[in-house]
Amino acid sequence: MPFLRRNGSAQHLLGCREGHTLPRRFHLDVALGHLEEVERHGRSCRHRLHTYRTEYVRGVHRIALHCDAHAWMATWTREVTVAEAASIVRAYVDAALSGNGPG
Repeated sequence: MPFLRRNGSAQHLLGCREGHTLPRRFHLDVALGHLEEVERHGRSCRHRLHTYRTEYVRGVHRIALHCDAHAWMATWTREVTVAEAASIVRAYVDAALSGNGPG
């Protein structure tokens, strides 16, 4: 299980730092987890996606998404800018601090 999906992980990291933000090395993991939760590729498919970063160029992460349930749509990509990832992290931290998030 990835560290950020463990109960209390975000609170632990936030307790170690000032400013209510996560260390930059966790930003991509939070963005990947967010995409796994919200990205959909069909109205009826509820399988959890698998995500990984394929490349990083000039402030943009290219993310590959994959659903094991659909051979016809094996892998597709999304682009997430550094600013978008930071926004996703802020929402993740706010949810964790309010007790509504996974961390």
